[in-house]
Amino acid sequence: MPPAASAPVAASHTAGRWPPTARLGAARHWLVPVALAALVFAVYGPALGWAFLYDDGIDLARGETRGVVSLLTSAEGAYYYRPLPFLVWKGLHALLGRYDPFWFHLLPLLLHAANAWLVYAVGRGLGLPSGAALLAAGLFALTPFHYQAVPWAGALFHPLVTTLLLAALAAYWRARTGHGQRWLAASLAAATLALFTQEYAVTLGLLIAGAEWLLWRRRRVRAPRPYTLLYGALAAAFALWWLAVPKWPRPLLADPLAQAPNGLYLLQALLWPVALLWRWAPPALLAQPTVVVAAVGIPLVALGTGLYGRAGRGEWAVVALGWAAITALPVLATLPWEYLRDGPRLYYLPSVGIALGWAALGLLLPPTGGRRRVALAALALLYGAALGHSVAFLAERWRFYAEGSALLHEAVTLAQAAPPGARIVFVNLPAWRAPETPALPLGTTGVTYVPEYVLLAQALHVNGAPARPVESVACPDVLAGGWPLHYGPHGRRVGREELAALSAGAWAVYAVQYHPLRWERLAPAALGS
Repeated sequence: MPPAASAPVAASHTAGRWPPTARLGAARHWLVPVALAALVFAVYGPALGWAFLYDDGIDLARGETRGVVSLLTSAEGAYYYRPLPFLVWKGLHALLGRYDPFWFHLLPLLLHAANAWLVYAVGRGLGLPSGAALLAAGLFALTPFHYQAVPWAGALFHPLVTTLLLAALAAYWRARTGHGQRWLAASLAAATLALFTQEYAVTLGLLIAGAEWLLWRRRRVRAPRPYTLLYGALAAAFALWWLAVPKWPRPLLADPLAQAPNGLYLLQALLWPVALLWRWAPPALLAQPTVVVAAVGIPLVALGTGLYGRAGRGEWAVVALGWAAITALPVLATLPWEYLRDGPRLYYLPSVGIALGWAALGLLLPPTGGRRRVALAALALLYGAALGHSVAFLAERWRFYAEGSALLHEAVTLAQAAPPGARIVFVNLPAWRAPETPALPLGTTGVTYVPEYVLLAQALHVNGAPARPVESVACPDVLAGGWPLHYGPHGRRVGREELAALSAGAWAVYAVQYHPLRWERLAPAALGS
């Protein structure tokens, strides 16, 4: 039986609508998405003027010398095959004629705003009151792990695949509640695009199975149907194609020893509103982050699951934990801890379920009386503290982004001032900056300016510099007091004598000075020559 024929058991002219806001008046219909977009741009808007950082020097330019067919059939120069974002960047570059930071950063911001609204719509569709659904959208929008996924132009994979997966689920829900077979086609189309955006979309079949279970449990359909097999077949076909596409080799599965730290990192993500209190932990606890996450996190998750079950809301625990576990499965199974610890962006998609799980706590409140007022006050304090701490966390990272952007913008200006063919040596560019105090027990939460594996010439190219022969080296000898804490060097390390030899014949030598942070031209005398 096609989904169009699977009429809801409890039929009404509004049954199964998605999103539920479609039932409201026009003004209220637009109020939520506009408010969420305003929140996203108020918080993440500074990114529109930032430089291209992280891997942008490689990824954004990957399509410059490759055609559409090449991007679709090969992942040359990369470990992963994600052609859709590369095609988007190639098209945007062709349209603009340059790498414009505003437009390249605008894409993930718009998608993040859309995803926040989709989280709200999912919450309402699953039965959350409008206030709780709006809270879920706010928690999602301000999740601290998103400090990488949203302001970094090259992390477009994460918000884009989330939009497509949520759209596929929403369309499937409508198809199964009697709105026509065309919604199933739309769902499968979104699923296909998601697979070509990021390989982690292979988990969609399991999410569809979960949606089918919810529809049957809530008597929205007469019986479960095996439509999830369609998505499984689609994922299997993509997996075969993915294996055939040329790419750099890497192990398909992570070392089993990585599973324990990877699992604890997911546990930390589940409990981020509490984990952000880490910087105020006693020194004895700060010395044992792994033990603390396990000893505190496991009982807290068990307690929350038990509270949902006791209140007859166990399916909300299934939704939150199921979504997080399913969407995090590829991350847990395929990535080594050394990579995952630097990639909080990888929990962008799992944070949908995490936000819904925290927002649904309001369903556990007593119906009336003093106990309800006390519990409501406690929840308000928890949510307020979580959102406040997250905004402060993001604001600190925004200072890092602004600092790295200023250095790269100035380096571009210096390169532009050099005559064609002139060689420039840049010294002591920071590859990354870390916070002085760990914000979370596990992983790193700094900002990468130019990774060690990205050439400075590549980073300058996407940021608008003309082609110049440039070299980046690290020479602590020319820094008063040596290399500063909380920064990592870019380029190979050299001594003063080797720097002097490298600088011979260079048009100019510029070095970063850290107090205050700026580029400064080095005179030959400073190099001992």
